[in-house]
Amino acid sequence: MVDFYCAQARLIVEVDGDSHAFRMQNEESRTQYLVQKGYRVLRFTNREVQGSLHEVLESIASLSRSKTLTPALSLIEGEGADYP
Repeated sequence: MVDFYCAQARLIVEVDGDSHAFRMQNEESRTQYLVQKGYRVLRFTNREVQGSLHEVLESIASLSRSKTLTPALSLIEGEGADYP
């Protein structure tokens, strides 16, 4: 189960709360599985969603319109680093 999914863009958005820190290995394996199935995965922390919702929504909209396949991104703490 994922938090949000856009079938047209094959885009999955995950919002990671504090409990995700304890399951990081599992989350990485899950993300790899989804990427191998052809999905793009965006991850945000609860803090990002609550404190920077506008930027989160802009990131989602931008990637959903993108023709470039960027398999998995983490925008945690605004770093934009590849995930996993």
